[in-house]
Amino acid sequence: MASHLKSRTRAGSPERGAVTTIVAFLLGAGVLLGFGALTIDVGNLMWERRQLQNGADSAVLELARVCGTDTTGTQCSNSGSTLIALEKQVDANAADDRAQVGPICAEKADGDPWQLGTDDCDPGLYGTVTDCPPPTAKLDGFPFVELRSRTESAGADPTILPYFLAQTITGSQGSSVSACARAAWGAPAGVSLKAPITISQCEWDHASGSGTNYAAAPVYGSGNPWGYGGSGQPALPLANEVRLYIAYNSMDPGNPCENWNGHDNPGAFSYLEGSGCSSAVSPPLWIQGKPGNNWPSVCGDPAPLLGKVIDIPVHYCMANVPGSSSPSGTPPSSSPLCGQGSGQTWYYVKGWAKFYLSGYKVSGTGHRINGGTESCNGGGSRCLAGWFVSGVINTDTVVAPVPGDNDFGSIGVVPAG
Repeated sequence: MASHLKSRTRAGSPERGAVTTIVAFLLGAGVLLGFGALTIDVGNLMWERRQLQNGADSAVLELARVCGTDTTGTQCSNSGSTLIALEKQVDANAADDRAQVGPICAEKADGDPWQLGTDDCDPGLYGTVTDCPPPTAKLDGFPFVELRSRTESAGADPTILPYFLAQTITGSQGSSVSACARAAWGAPAGVSLKAPITISQCEWDHASGSGTNYAAAPVYGSGNPWGYGGSGQPALPLANEVRLYIAYNSMDPGNPCENWNGHDNPGAFSYLEGSGCSSAVSPPLWIQGKPGNNWPSVCGDPAPLLGKVIDIPVHYCMANVPGSSSPSGTPPSSSPLCGQGSGQTWYYVKGWAKFYLSGYKVSGTGHRINGGTESCNGGGSRCLAGWFVSGVINTDTVVAPVPGDNDFGSIGVVPAG
């Protein structure tokens, strides 16, 4: 055979080029087949990684919401129900409904590390390529959770994703794919106004029992359109109902905040001035009050807010400043001090509270979700009726949480690397 090929490929042989072409094709086909297998398998791995990353991102944001609002300490722990819920979430983001929750690690605001579940939190077990990057500097010191997900498939080793084509050619068994995501939480900032009002911290303390009088949050989508009383919904929490007075007067004798050490403007309305109700407010900051008895027309009719949870900025200082200039600094070091001066009213907003609006009386009109008219105890007073709930406010910015000082039962959850 060798001599036959040699004779056919001697110089001048008319078949020399054809044989060379065949040999080159046979050699190249193997290379091309190998590259084709590698391309397809690497594509499969990247697709798997993308699914795992999406699952980790969504699951860690949900876990941060659970941990940030867990007042009992039972959900953000080695809770079987929490782990099962996270597993279902990462599964739902996988095309084959198979993904595995790996180590879940966290750090509290005091820097105390902990972990959820029994897996080792050592990131070296999952490789540095898919490890979470360091937390961003602006979130340094914030509580956070960190979750890793990895391949789950049928077979002897459920963490291995087979190289289908490469296995046929080279015998390779495959690779484990993993992803990492981290989320932090803090006091929400950069929140858009829906209702053009603010309440004082004294008013919030009085109405919410300093954060102990939270009601169950509404559940929309089925049953009663107001979110309470229907199938799968909590009972209407009228026992938690309070009134937030936009004007402080003798109509509310039980309220100690009518003139709270200069932090509220006696007889004034706590409406806010602004370019519109979509303006983003990022506490802590000074925000201008609006004089007058009427709901600001730029914000439209408040009726669409009825039966909804609205986010209300909470202030702890009021100052009057001549002209249109804002006060500067942080109270009480700013000048003028709380309650001093004359001119435009400004409020120093510390944070946000979540309030379910069950009724209101503004601009002389009143409404309630259960019929009738909200009276605010009659007279010319103005108020919002409802109850405080706790939970997450949609925001892409958070500030350092100060427990009992600026969270007011609400948190913001953001990605953290």
